[in-house]
Amino acid sequence: MRRFARPLPARLALALVVLVSGLPAPACAPQQHDCVSSCEKLFGATNGQCDIQVPGHTGADGQSYMLNECENYCQQAMDKAGDVGTYNPLVRTSGNEKVGLDNDAQAALWMDCVDTTACSDLKDNYCAPTTNFGTSLGQ
Repeated sequence: MRRFARPLPARLALALVVLVSGLPAPACAPQQHDCVSSCEKLFGATNGQCDIQVPGHTGADGQSYMLNECENYCQQAMDKAGDVGTYNPLVRTSGNEKVGLDNDAQAALWMDCVDTTACSDLKDNYCAPTTNFGTSLGQ
């Protein structure tokens, strides 16, 4: 009689324990959101990026300008401690409404919203601000 006559069920049981435990596999770890990746999603023109066009800032120079403005604006908010307050990036805003990021908590919510929202919704004024930067932080 073989000693390990049923190794497959034992392996399956172990795999089920790992699966049910909810422990993330290293390859499935959540992606870190940061100012650069969020701004690149908004204004980048490669696959998976939204290529949002802002009047007066079109073409490669305009894209570079908007990426820079977005990253600087986001980083300024990240450098200032605070709480979320009434900021809610999940609410659609009008195209003319000015929404600002005042602090790190708001910027973190904004980055999560941008990184998890479809480009069509970002272009439809969800996750504000997506184009009107400099409306907060004393600017």
